[in-house]
Amino acid sequence: MNPVDHGSKRTRIILIYILGVVIPGVVLGFMAYRGIRSDDALREKQVRQELNLAAQDFFQLFNKELADWSVDTTFSPLVLYRDSNIRIVKNQLLYLPGKFLTDQGNGMLNAGPDRGWELEFLENNLEGAKDFFVNKLVGNDKGSSAINARCSLARILRKQGKLDDALKEYQKILLLNPTENIGQLPPNLVSALEIVKIYQSLNDTAKVKTGIKDFSAKLLNPISAYNFQTFDLFYSELQKLKVNIPKADTVFKLLDQAIQRTNHLNKFLLMADEYLAYPGNQLVYMPKNGYRDLLVTQRVESGEIRAALVDLNRMIDNRLGPLIKSADAERHYSWKIKEDSGIVLFNYVKPGVTSLLPFPFPNPLPGWQVEIQINPKPFFKALLESGKGLYAGVFGLLVLWLIMGLIFTIYLLSQELRLSRMKTNFISNVSHEFKSPVTSIRHMSELLKLRRVRTEEKKDEFYDSMIEQCDHLSHLIENILDFSKIEDDIRKYHFKKIDPTDLIKNLVDVHRNRSAESGLDFNFSVSGSIPQVMADQDALRQVVYNLLDNAGKYAAGGRRVDVNLSATDKEICIEVKDYGRGIAPADQKKIFERFYRVDDAQNEGIKGSGIGLTLIKRIVESHQGWVTVSSELGMGSSFYVYLPIDQSLAK
Repeated sequence: MNPVDHGSKRTRIILIYILGVVIPGVVLGFMAYRGIRSDDALREKQVRQELNLAAQDFFQLFNKELADWSVDTTFSPLVLYRDSNIRIVKNQLLYLPGKFLTDQGNGMLNAGPDRGWELEFLENNLEGAKDFFVNKLVGNDKGSSAINARCSLARILRKQGKLDDALKEYQKILLLNPTENIGQLPPNLVSALEIVKIYQSLNDTAKVKTGIKDFSAKLLNPISAYNFQTFDLFYSELQKLKVNIPKADTVFKLLDQAIQRTNHLNKFLLMADEYLAYPGNQLVYMPKNGYRDLLVTQRVESGEIRAALVDLNRMIDNRLGPLIKSADAERHYSWKIKEDSGIVLFNYVKPGVTSLLPFPFPNPLPGWQVEIQINPKPFFKALLESGKGLYAGVFGLLVLWLIMGLIFTIYLLSQELRLSRMKTNFISNVSHEFKSPVTSIRHMSELLKLRRVRTEEKKDEFYDSMIEQCDHLSHLIENILDFSKIEDDIRKYHFKKIDPTDLIKNLVDVHRNRSAESGLDFNFSVSGSIPQVMADQDALRQVVYNLLDNAGKYAAGGRRVDVNLSATDKEICIEVKDYGRGIAPADQKKIFERFYRVDDAQNEGIKGSGIGLTLIKRIVESHQGWVTVSSELGMGSSFYVYLPIDQSLAK
């Protein structure tokens, strides 16, 4: 038989694959790549138009956002009246600049030098002062003078320790709800604060919390006008009461926001004359004093102006990101927004973007611009982009086909060469397996024919040996035929009740007799009672015979093979153990594969076809059982065959 040059065969197949598939694939792939690049050149003409549309979408959202900052926004509007000067008709500010206050005062309640003031502060005659203000209130329960007198009366009653009476007076002031201040102090805020302090003196915690809530609401929604110093006085008092305020953080957060809004709008009021000269509606950019504002004004009636101030700093911080996200939900672009001085107000530029196209803002933001650029896409994502589908499909499928084809071809080639090599070895091994018994039988037959065997005893010995060799040859033929049937899935089994003890014992005796001259001993033992099993007798005999035959071959210096039969409630176990050279862990996973033989120098000269263990595994699995091996190099091997017990036979 001529040896097969596996290396040359593999080289030819790979070479044909490269010349017929890989090289044409690379050429087509290069052409697809060039097509993509050409397509990119065409798409560059569309980029500016795409970016321009994205910028216009953003400007539409931006203008809508500005329109939503109407006179009803949280940036509390002002209703102004213009005659000779600007005058506030309505506002939602916590405090006002001094020039918009009608009553400057001296900052103290009832600080005027009347008789009640003299009795209280100069003569320290609290009872006389109380009578003075009580008489002053007779027939005069309304108006600013009555409010002043009642505030003084409540203060004197508190000094006298008459807290309940003082509390009633302050509550009456709140019911009157005065809008005019006494000096710079609003009576409603003073009364609300004093009520809280009285409840504190009375240790009424629940009413203290209720009073603080009322005081906070009045401070957030003033009904009279006063300056910052007055507001700060009450704000400081509220901070002292902070420990008694439920959800204090929320209250102070609202106040801090209102203070910020008030400061912002007061800044505008100080220069309102400059911006309200235009008689009609207007939208004006006001980049002054470190602020970036848009003034929105509307003439409602003759002389009346509704004005709202949009704080662009806050709008940029709070709204610009969401606006851009709305215009570019998929984050397809990089964005940068600059004001007229070149300062970057917003920057969302992805790495890899170096140049952006500028687009000017529409009025009223002259000099502002938005810069946009399309973000670079990952290579494979770019292939799927609109306009590149054909090239992407050709390029992607081609590369995938080449890779998968190459891997699959190499895999099949390796498997085929491996199987071919194993089949060649199988034929060689089987030939040697057949040659040995045939040669032996021929030799003994010739001796008998030539009458060279003199004694009857020697003749019987030759006959026995010839029968034994015939049995061995028959076993080899059965193995090959059964393997072929199993591979073609046509092997039939005839199940019946079998006593495994007798079957195994007879086979052990046969191998013991056959190996007597070699000094190899076969020992058989039974553990406990062994029930009958449902099995194909010939198939089970073949399993045990192959196990004993393998054990005899590889027992080597162990000189002994132990066979043990045991049973549990569900299965019987046939153990065949030799004390030979053992099997390496890597080989233990492969020995049940067809045609596989351990490649070991120590095993040279040991006959075998490489299908014995495969037959064992297939037959045992057909009986709903399984086979395992346990081995250690230098210590021998143990094979275990497990067969299920028919429970009806075990009874």
